[in-house]
Amino acid sequence: MIFHTSAWFALGAAALASIGCDSGAATQGAMGSVDVPAAVGRAMELYDSDSDGVLSAAELEKAPSLNYVASAGSGSLTRDQLTETLAALFGATSTGPEGYSCVIVSRGRPLSSAQVTFKPAEFLAGSLPEAKGTTDASGRADMSVASEQLPEASRGYPVVYPGLYQIVVEHSSLKKAHKPMGCQVGGFIRAAAVPTFDVGR
Repeated sequence: MIFHTSAWFALGAAALASIGCDSGAATQGAMGSVDVPAAVGRAMELYDSDSDGVLSAAELEKAPSLNYVASAGSGSLTRDQLTETLAALFGATSTGPEGYSCVIVSRGRPLSSAQVTFKPAEFLAGSLPEAKGTTDASGRADMSVASEQLPEASRGYPVVYPGLYQIVVEHSSLKKAHKPMGCQVGGFIRAAAVPTFDVGR
């Protein structure tokens, strides 16, 4: 189960404006730069099995990061909605690497000393590096990209590139793989509190 607060209305005029200005690349350099139309096309190729231009709830089960985004709305995701989301993340309004923390719990209880990895969505592979973190006693992990994969000004800080990620949690108490989970870092979706991800549900 994922607890977060977000809304589609926040992806309004500013996101659409960024498509017109620069839908092809982010502003922070080679790492973190994404060709938005190509990424959207790749995502639809991977997940839109009936080629209707809409990623249904069933199709999104194979795409945890997109499922996270869709859960803020109707539970499905259109090509235009995906384009707006990626434009907000990687277009002219992109802010570059930013701090991102999350809380990992198992059936509601904080999971300490867990290794957390944010893996870029498959259709963004090669454009974004992984981010890693270790949970403390409260289950909180401050996620961070390796310094050598960051712009010089961001090195030494726990930051993550804007993007869509699959969350992988490893812990000695987890005897089997947890259900697929995803998240969005950056863009116009902002959580009111540190997001919590439950690996036990």
